[in-house]
Amino acid sequence: MKNGLRFLFFLIPFSPSLEKWIFVWFYKMAETPREPSFIVPARNVTVVAGRKAILPCSVEYLKSHKVIWTNQRHTLLTMRDRRITDDVRIMVVRDHQGEWNLHIRDVEPTDQGQYNCQINTHPVKINKVNLFVLVQPTLHPEMSSKDKTAKEGDTVELVCNVSGIPHPNVTWYRKSINGKKPKERVGMTGDGLNTCVLCCVPGIGMTGEVLMIHNISRYCNDMYECVADNGVANAVNHVIKVTVFCK
Repeated sequence: MKNGLRFLFFLIPFSPSLEKWIFVWFYKMAETPREPSFIVPARNVTVVAGRKAILPCSVEYLKSHKVIWTNQRHTLLTMRDRRITDDVRIMVVRDHQGEWNLHIRDVEPTDQGQYNCQINTHPVKINKVNLFVLVQPTLHPEMSSKDKTAKEGDTVELVCNVSGIPHPNVTWYRKSINGKKPKERVGMTGDGLNTCVLCCVPGIGMTGEVLMIHNISRYCNDMYECVADNGVANAVNHVIKVTVFCK
């Protein structure tokens, strides 16, 4: 290669009557080879824990270059279509030409983070994919309140311990013990002196995980249900029976 020209060397017969061959030189402008590039731009992927995550990566003009996947800790996961990591949940799937999609089965919350699809050009080309993992709400009964008994005038604390990603919103409801009254959202009930006043600890509010009943009275004698929901799956609930004795 010289001055951007590429010389082509051919042997052609000069004339049908001649048995000898002559050398003829041709040249043309050299074509610059195209660099590998990503077809699909970087984007975010959101998946519910326990399901499969598909992280997209499509490349054109790869030729002899290699595609590798690394995670947020710069751990080498795959090279071409071969798995390097010991994690058997991970594999490269190539359903179509140019695709180098990374599949992660049975996704866990710890899988969340940035993944890099890389081409070993100089400098290295990187397509970043951010994986977000959602977790359905879970109620932890061992850390939540059991049925409670109290005397009038006491302060009663009801706890509904939940987890999930995003963190679930907890709403409290009051249910009649005998089932004759419909369930109602916790607030101030009753009229006049026959009132059950309910409030939550500062900073949590009526939709928090802790419900406080100050100066409890016999009119607070009921079932209290907390409902936790984060929009990922079905809401979960926990019911606590509160029994109030007169002094």
